[in-house]
Amino acid sequence: ALALAVTGAVLLPKMSTSLQESPLGTEVVALESNMPHRASLYCWAVVQPFGYELENMRSMCKQGLGIFACDAYTVFSDRERSPLEICTLDSNRTVMTVPIPGRPAFWGRIWGKRIMMNNKVFLRAWKHIFQEGIYKEHNWTIKVDPDTVFVPQRLASIVENDNRLNVHDAYPGRYVLNCWRYHSLQGPLEVLSRAAVTHYQKNLWRCKKHILWIHAAEDIFLKRCLHMIG
Repeated sequence: ALALAVTGAVLLPKMSTSLQESPLGTEVVALESNMPHRASLYCWAVVQPFGYELENMRSMCKQGLGIFACDAYTVFSDRERSPLEICTLDSNRTVMTVPIPGRPAFWGRIWGKRIMMNNKVFLRAWKHIFQEGIYKEHNWTIKVDPDTVFVPQRLASIVENDNRLNVHDAYPGRYVLNCWRYHSLQGPLEVLSRAAVTHYQKNLWRCKKHILWIHAAEDIFLKRCLHMIG
């Protein structure tokens, strides 16, 4: 079961059936209930133009796995200015990347740990997502790392069958805290409702202004931003 906090954050615990306390200490409640509806997923990933990430995406594309099993998907490619071919589908449609050229990610240190500072790369991807607007046609937007084992059907089943998730997506929306140990949002799989993406888009300028770690890891920035804007 998933727990829905009044803050809009959804804690994904160890599949327990009881309500959990939210990471922020607020009581977890069911905000609303209505008739169930099918979960529609828009999934996206950022790949480097070389190495195992690109090969992983090409393999999954050919097999229709990972983000390629979602209702809609986008693959962004970092650094390169020209689209990269991912695969050709049975319908003879070729899946190409959407280039987001710019300054590459770099290694840095936070909390004494060596961390990839990639937030500005992902902000370029988010900018395209906001402009393209595909996410508005789907209930959930999911960012997936190229080396993450992701089964969209499993996520869809969870949100469809939990009456605390399969509810009206009221503003400012909901997002999943996917790490039970730290009650945090970790980068391999980031799940935001449609209203949460819209809320993020409208208030991103506030986060850029007030969150010092604009160059930090993208999941750290995203979590702090979503928490700050409420």
